[in-house]
Amino acid sequence: MKKILVIILFFIFSLILLPKEFLYFKLEHILKQQNILINETIESKIDGIILKDGVVYVNGMDLVKFSKLDLDFLYLYSNIKISNLYLDREMIKDINIKYSILNPTKIFINSEKLKGEIDLVKRKIVINSSLNIIKQFSKSGKYETNF
Repeated sequence: MKKILVIILFFIFSLILLPKEFLYFKLEHILKQQNILINETIESKIDGIILKDGVVYVNGMDLVKFSKLDLDFLYLYSNIKISNLYLDREMIKDINIKYSILNPTKIFINSEKLKGEIDLVKRKIVINSSLNIIKQFSKSGKYETNF
């Protein structure tokens, strides 16, 4: 019983002390090498971070704007909630991006205008959307690419 309590306490304290902001700044550094910059306000919380009033620049052009991006990092489950995302003058009210070790090979994307998944094994992204920017690439609104 004592071992179980020690293990539970270890996970709780490591979750609280995990350097979430450091990981985010490392991600920003990697994106900067690809000419992708993010201008935002960062708030820290116990299980993740919140980005507010963000603008994503690609090669100097503002491509995406969002009012709130909530990153929840847990051991078995991660979730990203994006509120009021503006992409090419179209707004997506809420987007949820989920990853779970119950299905470790896929990341799921869901919103009212956008549904998709990222297959980490096949290295494939599939998106079904009613957004005009997706329909520029595919008349049916289905976009697929490999990475």
